[in-house]
Amino acid sequence: MACFAAQAAAPAQSSAKEPLTADTPKTTVLGNTFIAPAGWTVSVRGPATILEAPEGGSRIVLVDVRAKDADAAVAAAWAAYQPPKWPLKLATDVPDKDGWSKLRQYSYQTSPNVPANAQDVTKLGTQYKNAALGDIAVERSGAKTVFDFGEWQSEVASRRNPDGTTSFITISPGVSGFEFVVGGDTKKTLTLRDAQHEYLFQSL
Repeated sequence: MACFAAQAAAPAQSSAKEPLTADTPKTTVLGNTFIAPAGWTVSVRGPATILEAPEGGSRIVLVDVRAKDADAAVAAAWAAYQPPKWPLKLATDVPDKDGWSKLRQYSYQTSPNVPANAQDVTKLGTQYKNAALGDIAVERSGAKTVFDFGEWQSEVASRRNPDGTTSFITISPGVSGFEFVVGGDTKKTLTLRDAQHEYLFQSL
């Protein structure tokens, strides 16, 4: 995430991780305000203010930069923090909001988790059905999560998508690459899409 600022470039500085016991008002290096959530830690590295989730491995990074446009700002922010691990998937302009203008959203193609993330797996039912394609049984084999289609089966990896949904992708040799998106509020679903069709599997 890039924070635009009219001030001079942020001075180089650093701080140790500060654990927070309550939601706490904070500022970035150049004084942009935000609320840091309870349980997270906050640290500073150069122009980057880094918030890390309690479970570790998940971070929000606020970087003060000066740039001619959003693309240049994102490039400068990555350079200040670390090189991006993932290829850029999509960059789209979004409407002005809360006093911010010229907003642009960036989505990256992240790698799926293998084995599937245990927390993601809790979103799954145990049995799904589609009238045209048949049934899917969701099974656990040690740390692995397996989708059993009757005539064939595959271990699946999980991925959290930029739109907030979770996908499970088949990864076994010969049947890899089928992506099922988790959905449903009152009744769990899995959606499989290809270039021309969409197939909805409903939990039984």
